[in-house]
Amino acid sequence: MRIVHQSFGNLLILLTLSLLCGCMATEISYRPLNENITRLAATSDKSLGLTLIDERKTENLGRQYLLMLIPFGRVYSRDLSRTMENSLYESLAFSYIRPIVSETPRERNQLTVRITEASLSAFDLIFFRVLRNSLQVEVEFANKHGHKVLSRKFQRSETDYRSFGFERQLTELLEENAEALTKEILDTTVLTSRSLRT
Repeated sequence: MRIVHQSFGNLLILLTLSLLCGCMATEISYRPLNENITRLAATSDKSLGLTLIDERKTENLGRQYLLMLIPFGRVYSRDLSRTMENSLYESLAFSYIRPIVSETPRERNQLTVRITEASLSAFDLIFFRVLRNSLQVEVEFANKHGHKVLSRKFQRSETDYRSFGFERQLTELLEENAEALTKEILDTTVLTSRSLRT
């Protein structure tokens, strides 16, 4: 009886480890821009310089946790700035503004976004998973006269509950939070600027 119990325990451990192998490291990739978005942006006679800088100097975003407490596998992204950049580009295109993306900020009509903090983690509760994402950025906006009209921090967090919480679900949460943060940034800066409305 003891042998049967021990064998069942060993089998359970092996099954658990095999299910968790997919959680060892989760890479979050950005979604490429749709060609229709770039074509829409190209039709606008209003332009805006757009620069995204990831100042965190790390690919790590967070971890996946077993039973809320035990760290198991990291969550990372090599392209976090591209996720934010694409979200901003898409929103600007739908606002009939043509983003001019560059690594170096220009002097006029320029939106510069620096990612200063970012986290993305999943917490396993056996029957469902808690997903959490937080983004913090510093934004500078210079108008067509070259005057810096705004410089401030924006921060937004999002929590979701999913039956599954792996790469696809974590990517979706990150994109949703980035989109909401983008709306707040643009509503506060670009879309209220007379230099781009006239």
